[in-house]
Amino acid sequence: PSVILADGGIQGSVLNWLVIEDYLTQKNTVAATSFYEKFTGQPISQAVLVNEMKKHASKEAVKRADQFFNSQLFTWVDLANFHYYQKSEALPEVIAYIRKRISLNKAFMTNEIGIKKEFSTSPELAAQEMIKKYAHLLALQVNPIIWFSPGGKEDNNAGALIDERGQIVEQTKNSLEVI
Repeated sequence: PSVILADGGIQGSVLNWLVIEDYLTQKNTVAATSFYEKFTGQPISQAVLVNEMKKHASKEAVKRADQFFNSQLFTWVDLANFHYYQKSEALPEVIAYIRKRISLNKAFMTNEIGIKKEFSTSPELAAQEMIKKYAHLLALQVNPIIWFSPGGKEDNNAGALIDERGQIVEQTKNSLEVI
């Protein structure tokens, strides 16, 4: 049998801050603030973003992800893996950043794609976000895509598959039937 090896998956929240750090290193504050707005849905001033970046850059998870990119990890695996729970509009830049950092012709996958409640105000909006994510990921040749739906987590909207009562979100069901 064929065995394919993937890394454990870098967290999307960490990747977002690495993308911002990359833009700021290039002195491209306009792109950095624009990207922040894409993944959060919230505007931010350049000064506040620079301060937020300083806080996040010192966090252990961000440092560890940067070390992974600087290591030989991606020469040893068949697939580069990541997790993403933020807004869909930021995904193309996240994928471009990963490709730039790995600089190998490496296939991509995600074994955790979902939406956190803070990025969608209802299961219906979360369902729309998930369909957008699938469209972006497929267009960017990310495959396989695993929809991670940890039911019972208050901050997760159950990945937009089910609502707070455990019932299927009709918008998700209908969208998937169309696809």
